[in-house]
Formats: sequence, C-alpha cells, structure tokens
Amino acid sequence: MKKIMKFLGFLILVILIAFIFMLKKDIPIADLEKKYTDQNSKTIDIQDIKIYYKIEGTGNPILLIHGTGSCLQTWDDWTKELVKDSFQVIRLDLPGFGLTGPNPNNDYSITFYNNIINEFAEKLKLDSFDIAGNSLGGQIAWRFAIDFPKRVKKLVLLDPGGSPNAGAKNEVFIFKFAKLPIISDLGTMIDPKIMVNNTLEGVYFDKSKITEEKRALYYDIALREGNRKAFVQRIKQISTDSNVAINRVSQPTLIQWGREDKLLVVEESNAFKAIPNHILQIFEKVGHSPQEEIPLESVQNAIQF
Repeated sequence: MKKIMKFLGFLILVILIAFIFMLKKDIPIADLEKKYTDQNSKTIDIQDIKIYYKIEGTGNPILLIHGTGSCLQTWDDWTKELVKDSFQVIRLDLPGFGLTGPNPNNDYSITFYNNIINEFAEKLKLDSFDIAGNSLGGQIAWRFAIDFPKRVKKLVLLDPGGSPNAGAKNEVFIFKFAKLPIISDLGTMIDPKIMVNNTLEGVYFDKSKITEEKRALYYDIALREGNRKAFVQRIKQISTDSNVAINRVSQPTLIQWGREDKLLVVEESNAFKAIPNHILQIFEKVGHSPQEEIPLESVQNAIQF
C-alpha cells in the first residue's frame, strides 16, 4: 500500500511539474495591435466591448463574419477581390475572438452576437447590406437575416453552423477538449500551440496551404487576454442555442460547402436546402473554410451570385 501511495504521489508531482512547464501567459493587446492592425483598422464600443473592425473599398456594402477561434483576417483574400469589384467590405472580430477579446458578461449566444451585429450596423449607419459568414459566422448570418430581415439583402453561407445535427458526426479535438469539465478550465492557462495546429489541420483538407504565417496568426489571437476562456465558454454554450427553422430565411442565399469538411460534414448542407431561394455550391477537395483554402474560387462564386 505504501508503495502504491508513493507511486501516486510521484505521478501527481510529475503531472504538476509538466503543467507548470506548459503554462503560457497572454499576449498584451498592445503587442497584438502593433502586429495585426493597419490604416484601415478601427474600434467601436458596443455593450462595453471594444470591437475591432476594418472597412475597405466603396460600393455595395458586405459584412464578413468569421467563425469560432478565428478572426477578421480569415477574409483577407476575399477582401482584396471584393474591393476590386466595387464592394465596401466590412469585417470585425467578434467578441471572444481576434483582437476584440471577451464579453464581460460571459454571454456568447447567437442572440448576443446578433444584437452586437445590429448595434454595429446602427452605429455605422448601415441600413441594408449583404452578409457572408463561415461556420459560427454563417450561423450568425442566417439567424440575423431572420431576426433583422430588412437589414439583409443577400446571404453567402460558407459551411455554416446551426443545422439540427451540426457537429454530430465529427468534432475537431479542441472542441471535444473544451467540453471536458475541470480539464478545459486548466487548458485556458496552458500553451495552445499544439491545439491551434491540430485545429488548423482539422479545418483544412490541403494541409500544404497552412502557412507558418497563418499558424502564427491563430496562435497569437488564441493568446489574446481572455480569448482562451471565451473559447471554452462559447463551446459550452453551443447546446443552449435555440433551434430556429432554417426555412424562415427569405433572402436570396448562396450556400458554399467543402466536400471534405470534417467539422460540419457536407451532408449537413441538406438542412439548408430548406431555404426557399438558395443555390448550393459544393467544392471538391476542400475543408471547413473555403474562404481561406480556395479564396479566389469561392469569392468569384460569391461575386457572380
């Protein structure tokens, strides 16, 4: 018995030492601003949250909304093409992600995000606009179109969340990890590099397109103060999102889906066929984020729409 107790004590000590070595401090927002903002970067205060966003180009306004764990840079390549084609491109870092950081009220529900988007539009004096959203951003987009129909002209949904069986078949490791009690809370203090790389490789079909610059970006924003805790809270709140009938979307809608999406499998696109006025585009040999993996092909498809 004494030997067993000694062994357990030694094992706990090893685990504690390993945990200490894995601890990673947050990156100060000032450092991230220097690295990831430019002359087009702006901030706006909404519900006591400093929202980071960009506006580029002139013409028909289109709002681009990123997914879970992502940021407005996911739309860099789309923005270049849309600006060339006479669009005014507006994109923001959602609360809990990117430079914006956490919501003080710890609410990451779809209703919260839609209210943020609506107030954002009001402050920017955007009466009506197109919206494109990927993953969580796609879910926010189509739900926003239902809640605020007069604001939305057209929708582009890229592997959107919110279908009745979303994520039921496959989940990347970090989503499973975030749902584990206690362990997920400890995970908000450790170095996220392994999880960031694991997630990127789960999102892309063609791993060769994951650049070191992209790995560094996602690693840095994961370390923005409060983002690790916000990520865990958002994942835990997914199950609380209310079910809304997808067929209530009345706007013309383009649905893009990567055939090789491992997070939201392509079969889930069937639920979105309930949108009365829709076009479905399936991209072969593409994963969860067409706007990053095949930016030119996906944005040209959107522009034609």
